[in-house]
Amino acid sequence: APKDLEKRAAEARAAAEVLRAEPLLLVNDRPCRLEDLKTSELVAQLDALVCEYRPAALFTHARDETHWDHFLLSRAVLGSMRLGPCDVFLFNNTAYRNPCQAWRPNLWVDITSTIGVKLEAIAAHESQFGARGKDTSVFREVARTHGRALGSPYAEAFEVLRLSG
Repeated sequence: APKDLEKRAAEARAAAEVLRAEPLLLVNDRPCRLEDLKTSELVAQLDALVCEYRPAALFTHARDETHWDHFLLSRAVLGSMRLGPCDVFLFNNTAYRNPCQAWRPNLWVDITSTIGVKLEAIAAHESQFGARGKDTSVFREVARTHGRALGSPYAEAFEVLRLSG
């Protein structure tokens, strides 16, 4: 929510630090929720980032997400992929997956050596989990389940939407 902007931005910076990544936040002329933006505004912001950074890969939520923010962001990211060649990978947050639709990952990546980092980065988003009484252990269990498909203790699963190379 807009009233939580400073806290959410601080959590994003903390998670980025855990991941040794540079935090990048979409900036608007006003604090707002994702669904408050016109689709064209969101796509334009993402287009500018894609043109500036020329990513080799884009990662976004699966197309059948039921969490409205995730759904909107996924659609905007998929719209921005038209700007250049890049690989596109979809991931599925099982907490917001439509159980009536099959999700068919076709790529698994062993994350055994980084599962702790992943969980620490997720835990940095305290307002989304701990403060709401939600347990983040589900992410470890999902990674364990995906690991079985790969034959490793933990894995991340993706649907490969496009390979450009």
